[in-house]
Amino acid sequence: ADHPVWVQLVDQNEVATRQQEEQLEWWTRNRGHNGSIEVVRTAVLQPGAFSLPPSARGVQVLAANSEGNIGPVHFNPTSQQHVRSHIFVRSNLTLLDEVLLHGVGGAGKLVFDGEMDSEHTLRWSLSESQMIHAETKLLDLAAQENSENAAATELPTIFAKTFKMSNLGNLDVRVERMQLGSRGCAAAGFSISNCERAFNLLPGQSLELHATFDADFSTSLATTSFKIHTLA
Repeated sequence: ADHPVWVQLVDQNEVATRQQEEQLEWWTRNRGHNGSIEVVRTAVLQPGAFSLPPSARGVQVLAANSEGNIGPVHFNPTSQQHVRSHIFVRSNLTLLDEVLLHGVGGAGKLVFDGEMDSEHTLRWSLSESQMIHAETKLLDLAAQENSENAAATELPTIFAKTFKMSNLGNLDVRVERMQLGSRGCAAAGFSISNCERAFNLLPGQSLELHATFDADFSTSLATTSFKIHTLA
């Protein structure tokens, strides 16, 4: 404009926003915003995902024939959905203009494929054949206890298993380290290789974790905590 213009962002409460929902597609088409019609049809109305901080609510004056930035508008999604809402721009040039807001929430989501139950527990069950094989090796080891080869005999009670960890979210996950028990890569007979190595897991990407369990057969159920430290 050839004269100064003052502008101000104004948000609406959620009730008023939902009351205008029925006319939103008509308003969008009437204003010639054809590119936004698909957003109106597909994105979920979620006014609470957008907010104006106090610093964005003041009046800003633009000099003649100039441009500037107003805002910011904060986006705080609570899910990975495509969501939308709207705010108003008030000015002495066009009085009141409605602006469509939309965005897609994102997060990483680590999942162990088929291995974790509803209590977030990774279960490792030893099969009957594994137990029989271990018992046979223990008996052989006992028979060789006084022989010269006893010290060189490999202990048969270490079992190996591979867990597959996947990122089912739509953003990268940065894993800083993993931890068994109170610290380190081994606890209560369990161990995981390279658990203190940092890495990124992209959306849809998987990583195999190689674990071992050194059983002493003193109990039928052995447990320990397993923590994954990530950057949000």
